Amino acid sequence: MQAFSCYNRSMKTFLFFCLTLTLLLASNYELKDHYEFDDIDIYASDFFPDIKDDFIVITLPEGLKHFKVSKKRIIDTFAKHHITSIKKSYGLVTFTKISMLNTQELKRYLKNYYLKHYPFLNIETITVEAKNILSTLPQNYTISLKKQAFKHPNGTLLLTAKKKRFFFNYRIDAYYKQYYAKATLLRGSLITRQNSFEKKTPFRYTISNPLDKKLIGHVVTRRYIKEGMPIRKQDVILMPLVKRHAIVNVKLIEGNILINFSATALKDGALGDTITIQKSDKKRLKA
Repeated sequence: MQAFSCYNRSMKTFLFFCLTLTLLLASNYELKDHYEFDDIDIYASDFFPDIKDDFIVITLPEGLKHFKVSKKRIIDTFAKHHITSIKKSYGLVTFTKISMLNTQELKRYLKNYYLKHYPFLNIETITVEAKNILSTLPQNYTISLKKQAFKHPNGTLLLTAKKKRFFFNYRIDAYYKQYYAKATLLRGSLITRQNSFEKKTPFRYTISNPLDKKLIGHVVTRRYIKEGMPIRKQDVILMPLVKRHAIVNVKLIEGNILINFSATALKDGALGDTITIQKSDKKRLKA
């Protein structure tokens, strides 16, 4: 009976230890690097929602969209309220004011602007953020961008209304399909699915017209392209249907008269091209 009692007390001690350890671990808070706010007073529960006895940790300056506070300062404030279970860390915490501004019209403008220059672009998201605190956009305004802003996925948009100027930072997250050389291609190589591959490419800077998928098998390189390099529209020409020095059959129609004769092509020609041909009597014609 005595042995059982000792065992029972040992089990209670063990359970108490486990429960205490669990509570200690559960109360070990850790600060994030970034928080959003909609009021200048930042409460303890804004950091850790399970805190019951709430209090103001920091009051942010009015009129700012972004503000940074040292983690040590925040941890010290919690310590003054007898909360010492925050994991020690260093650096800064960034606070960003939540914006309720509707920027859909600005996003549509940016989308149309970029697709005008890059119709092949696949736009996933557009982020627009006012540099100043605004609740609504003015009723009448004009939008302007920097010259050749389309060369970069991010920039500044200027909104002008009644001689007042409002600036917005924006970012375009987009991609496009680009063909690359699977092996080194010599000048005059036919582009096929065997010697090229398509890759989803993020939009990071100026885009040179990528090769259209429909042209695969119908174009040849006009220059040397190293393995792994992109294949652009300016790097290829349509595959010639007629090659230089080839003998061609010519149909000449003059009024109601139809004349057929053979001639020599003096240059390569693709579908739709006009080339110079030479008849057997050395006379040259455009065909």
